[in-house]
Amino acid sequence: MFDRLWHKKPAPLRVALGTAQVAAVYQALTETDQPYQVIGEARSTGALYHLLPPAQLVIVDRGDLAEIGLGWALLAAVLAQRLTLTSAEFLDQPLEWVQQARRAAGHLEALPARTVVLTAGAGGTGRTTLAWELVRVFRQRTNLPVALVEVCAGVSALAALHNLGPVPTLYDVAMKQAAPAQHEGVTVVPMLRDLADRVPEPVRVAALRRVQESHVLTVLDVAWPHSYRAALLDGLLGEVLWLVTATPQADKLANQTALVERLQDEAPGPVLRVLNAVQARDHLALVGLERDVTLPYVGGDKARLGKTLLARVYPGLKV
Repeated sequence: MFDRLWHKKPAPLRVALGTAQVAAVYQALTETDQPYQVIGEARSTGALYHLLPPAQLVIVDRGDLAEIGLGWALLAAVLAQRLTLTSAEFLDQPLEWVQQARRAAGHLEALPARTVVLTAGAGGTGRTTLAWELVRVFRQRTNLPVALVEVCAGVSALAALHNLGPVPTLYDVAMKQAAPAQHEGVTVVPMLRDLADRVPEPVRVAALRRVQESHVLTVLDVAWPHSYRAALLDGLLGEVLWLVTATPQADKLANQTALVERLQDEAPGPVLRVLNAVQARDHLALVGLERDVTLPYVGGDKARLGKTLLARVYPGLKV
């Protein structure tokens, strides 16, 4: 079984100092047992200013800096854009501040395994495209195991979009112990209705769980409600996030609202509204519309869509 938490060697936190309490700060940084790099110790406002571009945490005491080369007012405006503390503030809770700085800088030492269900109450919302872009961007960003399970009513839309040809389905994986297909480093498992019907429900649930157990991120592309509803809900593992898609048409938005309300009652995990393919002409009509993620219409490279979704799946992960 896959370890449900992926770990990597943490990068050092870059710290700039503008304080006379250097020894105490060094000791406190060391005692946090977190990797760090002091990129410089400044004695003037101008010197500290030049340390700021790579700094992720700044510890400064105004009284310890000579005002040379740069006025304090201008330096303070720049410092306001970074996590900046006095030495007393830092020394009071060094571990908490270091961890906060690491999160703000996008340092994630561990990624919890997650399952994302991309769904809609109707077709034509770009659901399969969004699912693919999410897993593709995740794979490119992390090089970690990621799977896309496409629950199909008929043929695989993903296979058609990417000219995959025949690939092992969930039936083949569950009943014939076939190895799932790989496409651009992503595990692809179509769940074709006519074949999946031949798989006993407990076996179907077990196969879905095995896919999740061997991947850090698993994305399900499925219309909802589905006749496999009970099996799908029973087969979900760990942290689950539901993304309900719609496009800016009245019928699609109404379907989205109804589905969100239903899922909030029956589904595990948070449910987010994703509004896809928004064009400039739509903005006025959408004023006041409740949504959690807004995605623009993109005619070419759609990687930006995957990046936006990934930021909601793993907040803090630099994409």
